[in-house]
Amino acid sequence: MFGAPRKQCLVRKQALYLVSVFRFGFQEELNVLDLNVSSDMSGIQLSATPNFKTLGARLGKDMRAVQEAVKNLSHAELVAFEKTARLEVLGGKYVLGADDLALRRTLNTGDKADPNLVVEGDNSVVVLMDFTPDDSLQRKALAREVANRVQKLRKQVRASTDKQ
Repeated sequence: MFGAPRKQCLVRKQALYLVSVFRFGFQEELNVLDLNVSSDMSGIQLSATPNFKTLGARLGKDMRAVQEAVKNLSHAELVAFEKTARLEVLGGKYVLGADDLALRRTLNTGDKADPNLVVEGDNSVVVLMDFTPDDSLQRKALAREVANRVQKLRKQVRASTDKQ
């Protein structure tokens, strides 16, 4: 899936059984050397952005107030919204649904976010991929590419000798 191998993939999940059963397949498919599985969801921050396309016409002049209310939602409120796909804002004046908010997960690293760490997931599974460049991983990618080309050349030579 990814060109160069990746150093690490961290899967945070409440039900760890499935990931551990298919561990090798996940590692191979994601092209990572190390697959860590954890049930610890701390450090993952959930945030939301209003979908202006769906909300703009419906909310009109209240759009800015709803945007501010969404910005100030707690992590627990966003987790509850993710499970129920229903959120009341401005004292119940508006009810937002699944299409009205875009949820995003980030790694809570304090002041600086690491651009090499990518977090994706939902309320049951979170995957953290480390895309930090590493010389040893680049060498592995190059070795894999050379081996792949040698195999293709061997097949071509075999095919041409079979014809004769």
